[in-house]
Amino acid sequence: MITKWIQRNPMQVAIVGGIAASLALSTGTINQNLNTVGQVKAITQQNALHQMELQASEQAKQQSSKIAESRYQSGCVMVVAERARDKFTALSNGQPVIDFARKVPFPVGTIVCDAYGNTGEIIPDATGKPVVGRMAFTGNRAVIDTAMKRVRARYQTPQQ
Repeated sequence: MITKWIQRNPMQVAIVGGIAASLALSTGTINQNLNTVGQVKAITQQNALHQMELQASEQAKQQSSKIAESRYQSGCVMVVAERARDKFTALSNGQPVIDFARKVPFPVGTIVCDAYGNTGEIIPDATGKPVVGRMAFTGNRAVIDTAMKRVRARYQTPQQ
């Protein structure tokens, strides 16, 4: 039965045979193309994830900047150096800020800031000790400079 069909339809047999031969010969190329498509898909997903991370980071920075600016405008306590109280110093997350007049750490809830754009809230650490936490940063020099003018310490912006 099949033999008769083949004899009656030699053209179709040749076409089907050609297609089968082409597929057999190009199996390696098809697999290679599928692998390449998979790699491109993985790279695309990686790039999309990276882009989402960058956008999330930028949004967090913008929110942090708004918080920091609000803290400066609300009258945060500007920190000064312990040994040179006419100089500003930087805040460090997890470190206490000392009230030098009384020689004790600032109380929990105090909002502190420095001359570099960092602000924080005094919070209790795991042992209950008041330290800087919930930090936020702004690069808005105008807001920082206005806050610094409220302080009597002498300060010159570092040369950049």
